[in-house]
Amino acid sequence: MDLGEGGIMAIAFKEPKIITREEWGALKPKSTYSKHKPKRIVIHHTWQPDIAGYAGVKTLLGMQSYHMVDNGWADIGYHFVIAPDGVIYACRPPDVVGAHCGNKPDKGGKRIFGNTGSIGIALIGNFDEGKEQPTDLQIAHLVQMIVWLQQKYEIPEKTVYGHRECCSPPLAKTCPGRILSDLMFGRNRWNHG
Repeated sequence: MDLGEGGIMAIAFKEPKIITREEWGALKPKSTYSKHKPKRIVIHHTWQPDIAGYAGVKTLLGMQSYHMVDNGWADIGYHFVIAPDGVIYACRPPDVVGAHCGNKPDKGGKRIFGNTGSIGIALIGNFDEGKEQPTDLQIAHLVQMIVWLQQKYEIPEKTVYGHRECCSPPLAKTCPGRILSDLMFGRNRWNHG
């Protein structure tokens, strides 16, 4: 299944069911957001917490605390998080800059894009080879989210990336994990650069 090709934009998707920040009890951001125009979608895996460690809303609150306290960010870095049971959580509004793909390029590399213009969607799990598989519900809801966001913000189909692709050559970082990357983009894309 190579979801990166083949015209998924032709499928009309309604807005998916998304649990709001208020519904999951998100803390208020520490500062005001900066607005941006979404131009691309960046897919992530959380690595930790993984699927085995998922504990519902407690997991989201823990992620938000880690991003805000340990990393010193204004809020949780992603725009959306998709849980193993397929539940989609709203994090940052899609029309504001996130904190999910601002890594420095590896030595000798260059940045292709960063947080500005990027909508970050994270699937809870560790999708490195030999670890976990994304659930069918995560994949189904990820595809629904991608198509809905592409239609809503007029984002071209070819501008959906894995996190490691924000720099050239791709980051040594494995996000979104080889397993999820292969499902989304096909095996040949992993080593491109």
